[in-house]
Amino acid sequence: GAAHAIEPFKRPGKPVFKLSLAAYSLRKYLVPAAGSKDGAIDLAGFIDYSASLRLQGAELTSYYFPKEITSHFLNSLKRRAQISGLSISGGAIRNDYCQRPGPKLNADIAHTKLWIDHYADLGAPAIRVFVPM
Repeated sequence: GAAHAIEPFKRPGKPVFKLSLAAYSLRKYLVPAAGSKDGAIDLAGFIDYSASLRLQGAELTSYYFPKEITSHFLNSLKRRAQISGLSISGGAIRNDYCQRPGPKLNADIAHTKLWIDHYADLGAPAIRVFVPM
């Protein structure tokens, strides 16, 4: 038989379009985990910048976190976003699952699981996983 679509949902109120900025979009200005440069900002500065644009969210890319991540650091980012009126709209990590079973694939799977936990602590509802170029 033929498949039939359901009727569209009736939603209360007007449509809402929420905007968020991905940290990777400012990669030229963000401090890499290993150091700093003139004019660079860290993730706290990125949250402040996103708030100054009057956005609703900020996506935090794992590349720009410090090497050692503590609960205190995650909570301070979450608090800064909340006070600024932003949600942590998501997270982004690199990964490559297109490899043979073995230590490298296992390490990438462990990396993903670790970042799932970090982004859950931040309250991010989504994680974007991409293959590095």
